[in-house]
Amino acid sequence: MFEKHTFQFVTFCPAYHRLGHESAVFHVNDDSHLIHVVRGEGAITLRGEGEFPLRAGAVVAIPPFIPYKMRISSNFEMLNIHYRLLLSDGETFERSARLPYLFHPA
Repeated sequence: MFEKHTFQFVTFCPAYHRLGHESAVFHVNDDSHLIHVVRGEGAITLRGEGEFPLRAGAVVAIPPFIPYKMRISSNFEMLNIHYRLLLSDGETFERSARLPYLFHPA
């Protein structure tokens, strides 16, 4: 399946927050976004549809243009990966499939 797709890496950014905080406003990206929680706890709100808990090991997959905001503890560490998947016709992959929002890899 992925032979028909083009992967465009946008950014990779490890982030460490010494102090906890809560986002006051929703944030929106124009690309796919993975957040992998390395350390700490918190919660993420997607589309204003309730909070989902965050803890070490959690991965959050956020499709493009989905508003989100986060509440995190002190000493919170995460990896941020931004990317795009394009189909062979140039259409974005997200128009054909949606990733799960939050999962915990085994």
